[in-house]
Amino acid sequence: MTKRQIKLLKYHKDIAQFSCTGENNVLWVLDLTDPIAFKMAEAHETTENLVANRDKQLAAGCIPALTLATPLAKLNCYRTEVMEKPPIPRPPEGIIYIVVCTEERILAAATPSMATT
Repeated sequence: MTKRQIKLLKYHKDIAQFSCTGENNVLWVLDLTDPIAFKMAEAHETTENLVANRDKQLAAGCIPALTLATPLAKLNCYRTEVMEKPPIPRPPEGIIYIVVCTEERILAAATPSMATT
């Protein structure tokens, strides 16, 4: 893992544990300075809003990111159709996935949900 991936993962872990519930058991962290992650974010927000958000977070000294909670099916669709990799299994009860998209890479990590911490 790179330093940037570690920073994004650590910073968003609490957000993931709080916001991922029920079927929405995957938190996507899309680094808005990464061209691939930015393209993915454009499917959920206007380019104008993303640029404004990115610039505001950069000015504050943060790594700008958009976060989205989705069902596992969205992650597996991306894995199979874009990455041409096999789907990942449903997380065990009380576990959620965090997907960090930065540096033209994708890292998926598992963490306990708030219900089990």
